[in-house]
Amino acid sequence: MKPGNYTLQDISRIVEGDLIGNSDPQEIIYLIIDSRKIVFPKNSIFFAIHGPQHDGHQYLNDAIKAGVRNFIISNKKNISNTPPDCRFIVVNDTLAALQKLAGHHRRLFHIPLVGITGSNGKTIVKDWLSQVLSIQYNVCKSPKSYNSQVGVPLSVWNLHTENEIGIFEAGISQKGEMQRLETIIQPQIGIFTNIGTAHEENFSSMEEKIREKLLLFQHADTIILRNDSPLVESESRKIYSSKNIVSWGRTEQSRFKCSTIEKSGDTEIYLTDGDTNYTFTIPFADPASVENAVHVFVAAIILKADMAIITEQMKWLSKVNMRLSFKTGKNNCFIIDDTYSNDLDSLKIAIDSLTNLAQYPKKTIILSDIAQSKTKKEDLYKEVAQILQQKKIDKVIGIGEEINQYQSFFKGDLHFFKNADTLVHHLHDIHFNNEAILIKGARSFGLEKIVTRLENKVHDTVLEVNLNAMVNNLNYYRSHIPAGTKIMAMVKASGYGTGTHEIAHVLNFHHVDYLSVAYTDEGIELRNRGIELPIMVMNAEATSYELLIEKKLEPVIYNFEYLLQLTDHKQNGGNIPPIHLEIDTGMHRLGFDVEKIDELIALLKKERGVEIKSIFSHLAASDEPDMDPFTIEQLNLFKEIAGRIEKELGIKVIKHIANSAGASRFNEAAFDMIRLGVGLYGVGSNESEQAKLQPVVQLFSTITQITSIKKGSSVGYGRSYIAEKDMKIATVPIGYADGYRRSLGNGKGKMFVNGIPAHVIGRVCMDMTMIDITGIEAEIGDQVEIIGENHPIGIFAKSIDTIPYEVLTSISQRVRRVYTQE
Repeated sequence: MKPGNYTLQDISRIVEGDLIGNSDPQEIIYLIIDSRKIVFPKNSIFFAIHGPQHDGHQYLNDAIKAGVRNFIISNKKNISNTPPDCRFIVVNDTLAALQKLAGHHRRLFHIPLVGITGSNGKTIVKDWLSQVLSIQYNVCKSPKSYNSQVGVPLSVWNLHTENEIGIFEAGISQKGEMQRLETIIQPQIGIFTNIGTAHEENFSSMEEKIREKLLLFQHADTIILRNDSPLVESESRKIYSSKNIVSWGRTEQSRFKCSTIEKSGDTEIYLTDGDTNYTFTIPFADPASVENAVHVFVAAIILKADMAIITEQMKWLSKVNMRLSFKTGKNNCFIIDDTYSNDLDSLKIAIDSLTNLAQYPKKTIILSDIAQSKTKKEDLYKEVAQILQQKKIDKVIGIGEEINQYQSFFKGDLHFFKNADTLVHHLHDIHFNNEAILIKGARSFGLEKIVTRLENKVHDTVLEVNLNAMVNNLNYYRSHIPAGTKIMAMVKASGYGTGTHEIAHVLNFHHVDYLSVAYTDEGIELRNRGIELPIMVMNAEATSYELLIEKKLEPVIYNFEYLLQLTDHKQNGGNIPPIHLEIDTGMHRLGFDVEKIDELIALLKKERGVEIKSIFSHLAASDEPDMDPFTIEQLNLFKEIAGRIEKELGIKVIKHIANSAGASRFNEAAFDMIRLGVGLYGVGSNESEQAKLQPVVQLFSTITQITSIKKGSSVGYGRSYIAEKDMKIATVPIGYADGYRRSLGNGKGKMFVNGIPAHVIGRVCMDMTMIDITGIEAEIGDQVEIIGENHPIGIFAKSIDTIPYEVLTSISQRVRRVYTQE
């Protein structure tokens, strides 16, 4: 069995379960724990996870309705009344089975694995280390902050044969949890990040908490830690005296001695390891970022990464927005969104970020209860109040019963509310203007709705573009092509709707070789934005030679008319740009006919001054296995014709024919360069490839109005929908002018509200759409997912009988683009 190739029988054997039902040779690719997130049911297996607040067995029917036929359960009574083609593996503990399967999968890989734990900084260190290493290696990492008992096995399951390094984070909230995660990750290298008070209430002491976390490294060869924390180092050496503990810090006992100099928002960091000195710069000045960056740099050294690449990459570390993101607020305010967690240590870090915003004269904090602390509540909130006073926070808005109880400790402009909903209803009573606002709270308080109301939004509909996902996809295709093969990235049509220059800068940074646009204007925009990569223009105007030369753009020549115009211009004393020759090998869209190649060669022999940069063609059906014989014919024909042109003209040029699907499915299609299009944006050519790509775009909107209607009432233009019962409907500010097709009206389309599908009712309007939220708990301002985790772009495209290309490029430019790291 190869890594990643599992049948139901294989899984039954690995988890030591009883298989009920007919065996199926279908490959299992996806592990599903949420019945709402099923995309490829045939290749999925659903784990009915039983937790303290939910039981996955309750959702078996939903998974069956979605097409899943493979299940791991712990209760046989759920088998009754299921379709006869369903197959069940019965185990004692479904979570343990998930972890056992992931642990088995991990043992099939003999590559360096890095395990990261601590209280704060795990996700940032993981993402930054991946960013630094991805230039050299194919990296598999935990998505987002998947570090829990469920998140870790789902992360490790993503390991595939192309990966060269794995980076996984592990978090625990009580004793006994880390032992289980260690058997899954089994890291050779461990990183212990900042230790703090989060989940302190579940451990008898800080020492016990550290010891539990250190269990992640019980079989590791190397542990990286900051020895300025005496407890962490002393406990590490008690447990792992014989291991290679790589410490760094400002003390003489550190292996890597560290010093820093802040320079205009950047920080220059100096490390000394014996006689070896290292210097690098990061684009941050706060202490937390410095600590996280040194962890990353030391880990990269241990992994023997190229030092020049490490140093260069450290300059471009990106802010990780999962924990702390920065947004423009209404009334000239600036928002720090930290609505992920709330413990005393992370609060101090967030407040430092707030006070660093010197350009805003007033500082405000919206703060929830601090739940994860063993400190006596009175002492805890007294300390918080003292910190806020010391940092000169002007306005304090408290949310939660505990902070309300101790509001007398706080000073300044004070407002206290029992919950976030109450604050939402009273926001109009609080004046916000020209101030920096930190919104800090645990997930359970739902402070995201506060961010939504204070954020300055030009349009309530947002297209989120995940740049990390795009880099992941780029590296996936890199792993499938021979070393030295060039990559051309297609950024035409405004980067498939995601934004031309924003995407181009990322691709430029990650060393693609060429960009391709459809029209000259697109190429000029990229040049004006500072992009210096070679750019091929697919449909350059025949009269724009001088402009093409000025902007160093290279046109495609695909017929004799355009070629003769080019040569005439040259004969009349004009300058001409380098060109790319397009050959029609069977797509019959553009390109020189194969029967006229001799004529083409004769003309080019005559006009020796024409510089040919590349010869290329298009595959017509590289993503359709039934058409593989035709694709092979195209490849052979292209090889013959391109070789003949090179031989007859005595030249050697770049040859390319493979698109995303061609590059991944046909080794022989790579030639000298591949062209990445929709695959780069996270759309695979088949289910197997889709599993290895990450979605780059998500489309969200918000509820602007909720209305209750009676049976018999009509909704929308033309009264095309008549309510058959009393209903609750929501209006969402997206319509056909935004790219949400009119054909999605009257039940054909659906959106997701709080993870629950809500169907479109009535006709889609130019700027608005109405959805049925009967039975769904929702409020004005709640986020609505149109394309995303619950509703992938492939499924959305099928709902309107089209392809993801058209969906992406149809999203209106008036829809705001937001670029994220996760």
